[in-house]
Amino acid sequence: MFRVSNRTGLAHGKTPDEVEAQLMRITPLKYLHGAHHWLILHGRYTCLARKPECPRCGIADLCTYSPKTRAIAPAKTSAASGAKSKKR
Repeated sequence: MFRVSNRTGLAHGKTPDEVEAQLMRITPLKYLHGAHHWLILHGRYTCLARKPECPRCGIADLCTYSPKTRAIAPAKTSAASGAKSKKR
C-alpha cells in the first residue's frame, strides 16, 4: 500500500504510518475494508514495483506517476503446433 499510494499520488508520505493516516482521512467508511485489499491487489498485479503495467491500469487517468510505462508489447506467437524446426 505504501508504494502504490505514493506512486499513484493517492497519499504521499515518507513512512507507512504517514501514508496510512492520509488514506484513513480520504477513504469513505463504506470502502475502508475493501480499499486495503484493492490497493494490495493493484500493487501485486498491475502497479508492479519494477515494471508497472500502466496501459492495463484502471486508474491510469488519475495516477500522478510521471514515467508511465509504454504499451505492453503483444505476446510473441510460437510456431504452429506440430511444426518441426530445422536444425542447421
